[in-house]
Amino acid sequence: MATFKATDLNTKAVHVGPFGEASLPAGKVTLTAFAAADKVQICKIAAGTEVHGIILANDDIDSSGTPTAAFKLGYEPVDTAAGPAASDAYFGATGDTALQAVNNGKLYANFDPIKFEQDVFLILTATASAATFAAGSVRAKALVRNIGVK
Repeated sequence: MATFKATDLNTKAVHVGPFGEASLPAGKVTLTAFAAADKVQICKIAAGTEVHGIILANDDIDSSGTPTAAFKLGYEPVDTAAGPAASDAYFGATGDTALQAVNNGKLYANFDPIKFEQDVFLILTATASAATFAAGSVRAKALVRNIGVK
């Protein structure tokens, strides 16, 4: 199992300014493989943030005439000791096939808004390998409301 990370995953400011103004957590990861159980950490979502939607865009990473690449979309804590418990399919269910062709922006919003009390990573986990892998990028943005921690 490989883990791919956005190059700026831990260097971006997660809130804009001292008063928690609007932010748009976003990231881009260039994949060099896509096999079952691979994990892609796309961006960090800050503590005190309530997520209402995820926008995912990608290159065609499965160039086969009969593509098989599939994934689920969720989150995991930056600090496992601090929590929260990971949920690797909270935002998008197992078996999503958006990576099988160019996707210019798929909205995931079929979930209850969730507020994080600790920093989390937005993760994409491969559930089925690409039939014919083609290197490409995955980009995501979280549509959030900054409301602060308890």
